[in-house]
Amino acid sequence: MSDNFHGTEFGQSTAGALNLISGELHGASGMSPAGHPVRTDPGVVGSPDAQGTGTMYSDQDPFYDGCSDRTKTMLRMSGTNIGNLLNAKHVTWGWFEGGFTPTSRTRGGSPVCGSAHDNIVGQTVLNYVGYGSFGTLAGSLNGMFTWHRPHFTRLILNPRTGEPLA
Repeated sequence: MSDNFHGTEFGQSTAGALNLISGELHGASGMSPAGHPVRTDPGVVGSPDAQGTGTMYSDQDPFYDGCSDRTKTMLRMSGTNIGNLLNAKHVTWGWFEGGFTPTSRTRGGSPVCGSAHDNIVGQTVLNYVGYGSFGTLAGSLNGMFTWHRPHFTRLILNPRTGEPLA
């Protein structure tokens, strides 16, 4: 199954995405729904130090994502990633994945990600995928707990042709 696969780690989708954007999985800490660091079980952060920072190897919801399940322990990462480097050079970039568009907003302005579809067996499932890697990293956000769509969709280019998608 993994013939000709040359990744540096093996595991969940969040681990693979974080490895892609930052090159490491260390610097993880669990965060309570109230925003306090928590020493978590090994299913969230492995080998934590005295401050609770350790290695990430789970698919926890990202702490800085407004659509994360705020009733559970969430994941926060530290360190530099490709988003920080692009921001420093004033390069426009984006990371889009399932369920990106909020269906509404709360009175406080937080996004509500409620779009859904019927899967192959007829069960209704949410489109939102809570494993947004950049949502674990405060330094590369484009807004705390919110999603900001691009203002100029003509800046989103087809990676194969270089032509605008919109």
